[in-house]
This record gives sequence, C-alpha cells and structure tokens, in this order.
Amino acid sequence: MSSSINFERIFKIMLFAMKASRLHPNVPRNFKWICQICCLYGLFTFAFLLLSYSTFHDIANKDFSRASANGCLCLNFFVITMFYCVLVCYRSNFSDMIDEMKADFVRARYLPRDDYDIVVKYAKKGKDVINIWLSISGCVTVLFPLKAIILMMYTGVNGRFQYYSLYEVTFPDVIESRKDTFEVFLFSFSLFLFFDVYALFMYMSISPLGAIFMLHSCGQLELVRKRVLKTFSKESDITPIENLKIAAIHLQKIYR
Repeated sequence: MSSSINFERIFKIMLFAMKASRLHPNVPRNFKWICQICCLYGLFTFAFLLLSYSTFHDIANKDFSRASANGCLCLNFFVITMFYCVLVCYRSNFSDMIDEMKADFVRARYLPRDDYDIVVKYAKKGKDVINIWLSISGCVTVLFPLKAIILMMYTGVNGRFQYYSLYEVTFPDVIESRKDTFEVFLFSFSLFLFFDVYALFMYMSISPLGAIFMLHSCGQLELVRKRVLKTFSKESDITPIENLKIAAIHLQKIYR
C-alpha cells in the first residue's frame, strides 16, 4: 500500500518544472542560485523587450492584429513575473504546505483501508489537474515552433525556402536588416523557443499548486466528516468525546 501513494512520484511533473526553473522551495538560495535566476530571467526579459518593441512598432503602423498577438505574449511576462514573486516571497509557506502534504501521505499508510482510499482519490485528482495544465500549456508551447517548422518545410519543398521565427516580430533596425540571415534566424528562434519553454515551466510550477492543496484539504475534510459520523456509532472503539476531540484537532490542523 505504501508504494501507491508518494508525493514525489504523484506530482513529479510539477516538481520537475519547479526544479528546472530553480523555484522549488528546497533549492538552496545561494550565489549559484542567484546566477542561475539572473541567466534564466535575463534571457526571458530580453525576449520580452523584443516582443514589446515589436508590439509598439505594430501599433504605430496600425497593424493591430499583429500587435494584439505580440501583446498577449508580453502579458505572459507580467503573469509569470507575478508567479515568480509569489514563489520566492512565500517560499517558506509553500515549503510548509508541501511538507504537510508529504506527512499526511505517510500517515495515510497506517489508516484503515477506506480512509486511505479517500486520500489516494484526492491525490489522483490533484495529478489530473497537473495533466490538464500540461496538456493545455504543452499544446500552446508546441504550436509556435511547429508552425514555423512546417512553414519552412513548405517553402523549401516549393523551391523558395524562407526562414520563419516562432513569432511574427519586427526587430530593431540593427537586427531587422539582417533577420533573413541564418545567424540572426538561429538567434531569434532559440531565444523565443526559450521564452516559450520557460513560460511552460513557470506555468507548470505554480498554476496547479492551488488546486492540489485545495483538493488535498477536501480529502482531509472528508476524513474528519467520516470520523464525526462515526462518533456515536457502535463500530467506534473509542468514546464519543475522545472521537470528537481527535476530529477537532484534525480540523484545526487543516484550517491553520
């Protein structure tokens, strides 16, 4: 039974994203971490600045369709920056909640089978939330590079090969004049691909967390409800007062 409920195994996709983006609560906050964050977020910010330049350029040229598309990508930067701030500023809170869930999973191994099944049921629902987020975010992430690759293959087959970046952007003049060269194409494609993947990792790091914690709390509340219902049952092997005391302590722990 112990092998079927393990926090690290059930939520491994989310935890991998948190570790890859260096925002897992257990990642040591030292000089190495600062350098890693500066490199990752520096590239992410640079891609945002290029997208912002293109957005304002398109607005000036009244190309509102392309400006809207790039503007939506820019909004991602602000959303992810908010996620980043939340994970860093409330690191200890997230760490405590994760540790509490791990402890609940360990305690669940020694519960009666029907109580254990309740904990597993809500853990699996949390895993389903991660899979839904992965499906949505993954499809969006793959869409842009796939479109660029298909367009390049199409133009190559038709004998008029052309480079396509992930996003339709207008670069500053010094880059725009050379954007059809292989070097600039490789640079822009790699940079925006990083922007794409980094956004995926950030969404996967924090977006499912709230739902996972709430679902786990729902499972714990269901255990409390079962205990209260059994208070005056003949099946209970402890006194009603003691049973209610245990339920109250459990309830207090959930809501603290």
